[in-house]
Amino acid sequence: MPLIVPLTALAALSASIHVRAEYGGPRRLVYFAKPLTTGLFLVLAVAAPATVSPLYQRAVALGLVFSLAGDVFLMLPSDRFIA
Repeated sequence: MPLIVPLTALAALSASIHVRAEYGGPRRLVYFAKPLTTGLFLVLAVAAPATVSPLYQRAVALGLVFSLAGDVFLMLPSDRFIA
């Protein structure tokens, strides 16, 4: 449980940096903060105590992995994201 609090704080900080960079900051900061935020959410989902079934926890983690991949592919300069 002690690991959850700093990870949540880091995710909130990263999300704040991403939003700030998206609306006027340097673009390369968006390329760093957006996947970092999603990655931190993924770590939080894996590190959280199992209050739900393990299958559900793995499904959420897998969804976050796909979300992270989508974030990265959408940021690539060429159109490599296929809907």
